[in-house]
Amino acid sequence: MRHRYTKQISGRPRSRSYYAEQIISGAVTPYEGARRIWWDVANELWNDRDAVQPYLIFIGLASEWEDYEPGRPDYEQQIRDEAQKLLNRDT
Repeated sequence: MRHRYTKQISGRPRSRSYYAEQIISGAVTPYEGARRIWWDVANELWNDRDAVQPYLIFIGLASEWEDYEPGRPDYEQQIRDEAQKLLNRDT
């Protein structure tokens, strides 16, 4: 079963793919988008193992980005790739 996640952001509901769309469009940096997925989506879904699964990669990549500056360009590309995968799953 595919879970739909909607969160109120700035008074308007956003789908679970909102931040992935923002990453792909360049509206936010890959790190910022991954961090928002971590804090706003994954944390909210943490107790639902199946629902949180697609977002765990963003936690890992954002954490690695924070910890290893020389690897940031690679992590940013991986975040973009994962955001595109997330959007492809939602279509």
